Amino acid sequence: MNARTLFLSAALLSIAPLATADSAFDVGLSDDSVRVGYGSFWERHELHFGANWLHHEDDGDVVDVGLHALGVVGQGKSELDLGIGGRVFWVDIANRSGQALGLGVVAAYTIPPVPRLRLAGTLHYAPDIVAFSDLEKYYEASLSISFLVVERAQIYVGYRVAKAEVEGVAGRLEVDDGGHVGIRIEF
Repeated sequence: MNARTLFLSAALLSIAPLATADSAFDVGLSDDSVRVGYGSFWERHELHFGANWLHHEDDGDVVDVGLHALGVVGQGKSELDLGIGGRVFWVDIANRSGQALGLGVVAAYTIPPVPRLRLAGTLHYAPDIVAFSDLEKYYEASLSISFLVVERAQIYVGYRVAKAEVEGVAGRLEVDDGGHVGIRIEF
């Protein structure tokens, strides 16, 4: 077992005690990548803690831990959940590695005519001032649409872009850029 695998396993296992009644496990797959995540709501759904591991078979790995303050915008059947916060990223790409603090937003909108259908998106950006080691910049964005199959299980399709700039390599390196499908199970 190499050091990276050991670190990733320890990071994901360290969040297991945080499981509460308002937690979720998420797996998103494409032909080239997998993203595994855990999320937990705190303080009456006003705070969200999340941890994720994104692995691309050719391009590298990203582990992140984040915290976002959440609020509901709108009332009734049409509901927009909006959050702002940050994620700490550990990036390993092109034989280089580094860390970064990305600030960003998360949003989810329940589509009124079909309340089981939800549109969600995220955007996080870490400029060079908050990027360390070999990492110079990192950004990640995603957009997905999900369907609530049963009370605590969703299926989704989405698109994710994750790119990094690293020291000694010209241009942006792609960690992931493409469509994916996934499931989210709440417990």
